[in-house]
Amino acid sequence: MIAAEGDRLPLRVWDPCCGAGDISTVLQRHGREVVPTDLIDRGYGQGGVDFLLQRTALARAIVTNPPFKRAEAFLRHAAELGIEYVAFLHKAHWLNAADRALWLKPCGARRGAIFCYGGPTSKTKARRRLTAIGTSSREA
Repeated sequence: MIAAEGDRLPLRVWDPCCGAGDISTVLQRHGREVVPTDLIDRGYGQGGVDFLLQRTALARAIVTNPPFKRAEAFLRHAAELGIEYVAFLHKAHWLNAADRALWLKPCGARRGAIFCYGGPTSKTKARRRLTAIGTSSREA
């Protein structure tokens, strides 16, 4: 995803569901400054931060693995906060629900892409996919 997104992925990124830091550390290795937070304190980033209760954005971009059942609420809240770029890491079938297109546009999404990566390793779950929905200000 990082290679495919290139300069569209801002240098400062918020991971509001940072967990143990798997996504955040990869972003950092690729030169991004990451603000890692999570509702649950798992020993990485700042715990006790409920993204859905935040009133100000900690960065203009989000790359995260939100709870599958809360992904729509996360996307809507990101739009309310004025976040310009959102990338979610979870199963690609999330985008396949019939009503998804109805709420992507009101959230401000101008672009959608699905990035799939290889099979499982010792540290990854099998066949997870990255769903990126970006609204980079540089895109027309």
